[in-house]
Amino acid sequence: MKSTLENPLYFFESINDEVRIKKILDYNLHFSNYISYIIELPNDIFYEERDEFGNVTKGVTTVERELTSLLLRKLEVSKELMKNSYIKNEPHQNRNYLNIQFNTIQNIIFKNADLINRYPCLLLPLRGLVEFINDILLYPDMEKFELNEDGIQFEPSSDQQGSFILKTDREIIHEVLDYMKGENEKRETILSAEDFNQLMEYTTYLIEQEQIPEITKQLKPKLPNELIRFTFAVLHRELYTTKRKRVYFYDFIKLVFENFKNTSLKSIESQFGTKPRIYPHSFIPEIIKKHIE
Repeated sequence: MKSTLENPLYFFESINDEVRIKKILDYNLHFSNYISYIIELPNDIFYEERDEFGNVTKGVTTVERELTSLLLRKLEVSKELMKNSYIKNEPHQNRNYLNIQFNTIQNIIFKNADLINRYPCLLLPLRGLVEFINDILLYPDMEKFELNEDGIQFEPSSDQQGSFILKTDREIIHEVLDYMKGENEKRETILSAEDFNQLMEYTTYLIEQEQIPEITKQLKPKLPNELIRFTFAVLHRELYTTKRKRVYFYDFIKLVFENFKNTSLKSIESQFGTKPRIYPHSFIPEIIKKHIE
């Protein structure tokens, strides 16, 4: 269940029991490259997948890890929706709007205290939303909102909190792609400012909506195809880890970049994570270099 401009917190309101948690995890894992998986709440997800040689291997990941990754993405979606609604409103409406959003967040905590105690990562995006309201949307003469967390007995670990503090999806997108607004090793501009902004718009939509955006203009960065392809493989890995493949990334590369007009989707898929056979030039960011070297 997606949040909307009219109800930017709907996704978080909908998480009210373990049945819902299992359902959203199951939906999320459908985009993985797992052959099969078993979700055993509250702790583990057991899966089978094929390795690079085609052999079936077994593994285990945690519910906390998968759920936290999903919550982080939905946090960014809700923040963007709140901001857009805030901008759309008349100024005199926004004070009431902020109070309504805070009260909704507070009610989620009151109603789901037991569930949050079992899955403490659920608390983190709620705190993140209140922080966003206080730091970005609040009028200077308004008092900052403060959550009442009475009834929450299990404090999220520092590692869990860090996962929401270190990097947002948009920060990762910028860290991976920002080099394309600079120059390549031949001192050629990789993408014009206009084209780079278009790429950021396309990519942000892809990540936040989990679907291909409407492509109004193809782009042609002055880079080898293998580096463009690997750049998006790194973005995928940094956002989702190596275990879950979003196949729409292949379509995105084919549709967005004119460079791939003579390349098949099958070829893009088969070489998606292949390291480029190029020298790791200084213009390539460290987040990509570390996966090459």
